[in-house]
Amino acid sequence: VHCLCCSHIFNRAFDEDIINEIYNNDNYSASLPVSKNMIERFKYRAESVIGDEHIKNKTVIEVGSTDFSFSKILLNLKATKIIAFEPATSFKTQNPKIQLIQDYFSTLNIKKFVPHADLIVMRHVLEHLKNPLETIMNCLKSMKVGAKFYIEVPNINNILENSRVYDFFYEHVSYFSPELLKYIIKELGHEIHKVAHLISGQHFGILIEKKRTNESARANFSNFKYNHSLIISKFKIEIQSFEGKLLKILSTHNDIAIYGAGGHAISIISRLNLSTDQVKFLLDLSPHKIGKKSPTGSIPIIKPSRS
Repeated sequence: VHCLCCSHIFNRAFDEDIINEIYNNDNYSASLPVSKNMIERFKYRAESVIGDEHIKNKTVIEVGSTDFSFSKILLNLKATKIIAFEPATSFKTQNPKIQLIQDYFSTLNIKKFVPHADLIVMRHVLEHLKNPLETIMNCLKSMKVGAKFYIEVPNINNILENSRVYDFFYEHVSYFSPELLKYIIKELGHEIHKVAHLISGQHFGILIEKKRTNESARANFSNFKYNHSLIISKFKIEIQSFEGKLLKILSTHNDIAIYGAGGHAISIISRLNLSTDQVKFLLDLSPHKIGKKSPTGSIPIIKPSRS
């Protein structure tokens, strides 16, 4: 649904019990950086978006560290220590400079760890949270003045403009625009160092500095006039056309595979209620996915090969 007051787009059907069941599964993990290009993107975010000067000799909290690829890049840029929050039990590290907290980034953990950090990195976590604004405010309230906060999320403007219906995932409770997130931070009285549009604008990252101890209680949206109403009308028409083309392909071809078993593929499979009758395989390079089946449709996931 779309809020006409603050422009926020969110999953009103979100059920916390369902989400907890998904996240508490030991096999659950986010997409992993399996390619050289993805690692290079990570390096760009650290070096050019966050900036070396905000990492070197700093204590950094990374929220949702998965396999610690980004944490290792931060250490290569001379971060003193990484406090990595990752609740999935499948991820372990022996690196003495990474303190793994196998838990959620809860209010209690924010109060315990955030006051000692120079930088908080929250990449593709905020959109999964039930109360994202509360998490932002709790972090900023606990941070020391001058500490930095890097948030990266999908860009709802880009999703709507390019009619990517497969970018709507059940686990994503919220979808942010740069306009909305910037407005919230400024209303709370803090400084925005940089807003970077990433992967041709599909995502955006925002680097924040805590500037004062007494922040506003809440963002006031009475002067915020931005909303998505016009583009949503166009989005609906283009999605109908896209799905019609896709269903025609599925009905006229027998041997179909989808390349990539990530969120985009699962979203389409779920939305169109696809099964092995329409799609024979999902092809994916991730060792965490090969040999398993899609969570909806039960489509086998195999490693791509030339044979």
